[in-house]
Order: sequence, then C-alpha cells, then structure tokens
Amino acid sequence: MLYDGKLLDTVTMHCAADDNDYSDNDIICISFTASAFKRQDTIDNISIGGITFESTEAEINQMFGEPTDNHEDSSHFSSYLYLIDKKWLTLSFNYGHLNIIDLNFGGK
Repeated sequence: MLYDGKLLDTVTMHCAADDNDYSDNDIICISFTASAFKRQDTIDNISIGGITFESTEAEINQMFGEPTDNHEDSSHFSSYLYLIDKKWLTLSFNYGHLNIIDLNFGGK
C-alpha cells in the first residue's frame, strides 16, 4: 500500500494465479516494516493497535502478555508470535528495536 506515493506496507492477497477478478479475493496479510516506514517524511509515527516502531519489547509484553511462540537467533533478531482470535500477530525485533509488524489473517 502506498501513502502519499510512497511504500507504507505490503499487502498479501489470496487469489489464483490466473484470476483476473480481484474483487472477491481476501487480504490475508498486512506487513509494516520500519525500513519502509522510516523512509516516509509525511508521517511522524504510525500506531497499529497501539504498537509503534518506538515500542520496546517490554511494552509489547505488557500489552499482549507472553507470546504464543517466539524465535531468537544469534544475530540479535527475535520474533514474537501471538495467536489472537485465530489470527497471527508477529512482531520482530532487531537489536531490541521493533522492525516488523505483521498481521496474518489466514487464507480461504
């Protein structure tokens, strides 16, 4: 999706490869990345359900509690996955800074 002509987030839709009519397709994932967002000069900050790219891991844990699952690797990258009403929220951190907010609604 674009805002003021610049990339704001990525939207994934469920559709067949040969589908020419997108009006009946579902959006199954919306992904915001700090790298795309920080290139914006038209928005000071964005809040997605109270989460911003300034949110810390401690604030996320306070908002949502313990994650359903989490992944950490040796390169200071961690992801917290929350299952909420059969939908997935993934929050990924790099060196403790939130850099991906991913809302996955599932497919058909």
